[in-house]
Amino acid sequence: MRSECDRTRLIAELACFLRECDLPHEARAAGLTLIGFLARRMPGEGPSTVGVAEVTERARACQEEQGSPCSGVKKSAAA
Repeated sequence: MRSECDRTRLIAELACFLRECDLPHEARAAGLTLIGFLARRMPGEGPSTVGVAEVTERARACQEEQGSPCSGVKKSAAA
């Protein structure tokens, strides 16, 4: 039952973080969506994969357009 304790603790910590921090609307919506998925998951049920393909494709396209998200430097046209 340890995983259930971890899941409920994570939900509580996320809710506390969303309440205390001034976040952009998109980040707050993502946090609430994550809480919703965590709250609906049944014991022994795997994580949801809804939207994973779309987000992965969007991240890949964004990375190609802007360069590595960790570098903070856009790719130049000459590169």
